[in-house]
Amino acid sequence: SVLFLGAYVCVPARLMGGALALLSLVVFLLRSIVMFNQTANRAAGRMKRLNLIECLNSTVAFVAGGIFALSLRASAEALLGGLALGALCSLLADRWALVKAVAPIPVNRPLLRDIGRFAAPLALSFVVSSLLQNADRFLLGSLSGAAAVGIYAVAVTLVDRPLTLICSAIHTASFPLMAHALEHEGAEVASTQMVRSGTLLMALTAPTCVGLASVSVAVTTVMVGSEFRAGVISLLPIVAWAAFLRTIALHFLEHAFHLSRRSGTLLAIYVPVTVLSVLANYLLVPRFGVSGAAWVAVGAQALVVSAELTIGRRC
Repeated sequence: SVLFLGAYVCVPARLMGGALALLSLVVFLLRSIVMFNQTANRAAGRMKRLNLIECLNSTVAFVAGGIFALSLRASAEALLGGLALGALCSLLADRWALVKAVAPIPVNRPLLRDIGRFAAPLALSFVVSSLLQNADRFLLGSLSGAAAVGIYAVAVTLVDRPLTLICSAIHTASFPLMAHALEHEGAEVASTQMVRSGTLLMALTAPTCVGLASVSVAVTTVMVGSEFRAGVISLLPIVAWAAFLRTIALHFLEHAFHLSRRSGTLLAIYVPVTVLSVLANYLLVPRFGVSGAAWVAVGAQALVVSAELTIGRRC
């Protein structure tokens, strides 16, 4: 939040609308507190409450955002208002968990230092991973214009949303099993559980990606406006490849680095791949447009998967 406010003060107003920027900060803060609650629910094994709160958040955000967009105007502010209202309703419904989570507890300083040594590189790797996933949109906007960003973003979102639902369901259930196996039965049993979960993940996500690529015309006819339709149809098979590779890296291979406490190694993989991705986009986007950005994403995710597979086995 402090970084955001600093950027808000420094970036010229023409680049970032005032109301839109502050509303984004409100959404971020409310959703972050909801996620804090959800982490407490997950740690306590309250899976029913976790799912009910998440469904409430999504439903209110969708309905309220739709009402704001239809009754006021179809704008980013309307959709962000819906997201803020959804997070606020979830926070109020689960407020007792927040009160309980922030209650005074004994501080174990050695444990906090140990967590910090592991979490700092992990948090940075998430930041760099997010940059790898989203930098191409900013480059498209500056090199090819807003229309190219719209086409690319729609194609990526059409594939990303169903994959996220599948991966979240598997990850929520399987990662605690891996951690429990590592703690109580050893690395070999945890590795077996990891492979079992990864096999299930690929068995569900591969047909999803192939199916979305195969019915791209039908999907875009129903889901996408006429201005974006032709571009999205051509992009969907490419971004499906990138999404599948990213799913394998994020929800399968990276668990080896989490469980072995090698978060610094994970960061060392992401940094050079992200730099290469940005350079490749600068070279290819002016010549090939959105398709160039899509193929760069495939290549970058393939490099990540190859490196994580090779190094993760040693971990």
